[in-house]
Amino acid sequence: MTTQIAKTHELTGKILQLVGQITRNYLALGEALCTMRDGRYWRHLGSHVETMDDFLTEIRLGRSTAYNLMEIWEKFGKHIGDDAEIEYTRLVRALPVSKTLGDTEVSLLVEDARLLPSDGFYNKLRELKGNIATDVCQHNERQSLEKCLCCGKMWKL
Repeated sequence: MTTQIAKTHELTGKILQLVGQITRNYLALGEALCTMRDGRYWRHLGSHVETMDDFLTEIRLGRSTAYNLMEIWEKFGKHIGDDAEIEYTRLVRALPVSKTLGDTEVSLLVEDARLLPSDGFYNKLRELKGNIATDVCQHNERQSLEKCLCCGKMWKL
């Protein structure tokens, strides 16, 4: 039993370390891709690589993933500390909103991405887009529904 507990703690530590590396790795990848793009270094890979997209195909990295990584680096890179652990998908979803924000607001958005639970962060993004958060409803018009627990069919009361 003691060896199982020790193994559990060892694996938990390793997993937490690897999770921390995920953020650092996708930021480093975004930075390297930006350098490759901005310096047009991809041209020197060979005559068959004529564009940045050709380079991405060569390294087997999806175009949308690469451009998201570059945009995350450019928009959020200086706001994310070395010890921050932020899910990649949160920052991808925050990119459209961040385009209208100043540096201070972007810094706060990164902090929210790091600290808030998933539903709280996505509601924050909805509010920044001018939409109503899913946990808030300002309408008085309501409707009661009844649901059959066997088949799932729903109808108005």
